Amino acid sequence: MFKANKLNESKDEKLEISYINNEIYNPKEKTRDSFKSLSFDFTGKINNDEYCLSFALNCRNEVLLDFPLNEQINLKKYIHGGETFFYVNNEYDIDPEMDIIIMRYIKNNYIIRVKINANLGIKIGDYAAIIEFEFNLDDYLI
Repeated sequence: MFKANKLNESKDEKLEISYINNEIYNPKEKTRDSFKSLSFDFTGKINNDEYCLSFALNCRNEVLLDFPLNEQINLKKYIHGGETFFYVNNEYDIDPEMDIIIMRYIKNNYIIRVKINANLGIKIGDYAAIIEFEFNLDDYLI
C-alpha cells in the first residue's frame, strides 16, 4: 500500500541550544575527561498539537569542525544513547526511531534534519515527523 501525506506546517517553533557537561571515565587508566557539548531542544505546534524533540551530543563541539563541507553525516553516533526524547501533547517516546543527519555548509553553519517514527502511546499512537533546523557553531565554541 502507498500513502502520500501533505506536510503540515508548524508554528511557534523555538530552538534552544545549550551546553551540557560530559565526563568520560577510563577505568584502565583511572582518568576522567570532562568537556562541554551541545544539547538541542526543538519545540513547536501543529494545529493543536505541541511537540518537542530533545537530544544531546556526546562529542566536543570542535569535532563538528572536522566534518567536510556539503557532506551529509549520520549524527547518531554523536548522540547520547537513550537520551533522545520526542513528546507530543505530553505523550512521549524515549529513544524514538530516528534518522538524523547533519550537514556543514558555508564555514561553520550546519543543518540538522531529523526523520522521526515514534510510538506515543494509546492516545496518539504512531507518529512520524520531519524536523529541520540550522545553527552557526561559531555561536557555541568556547
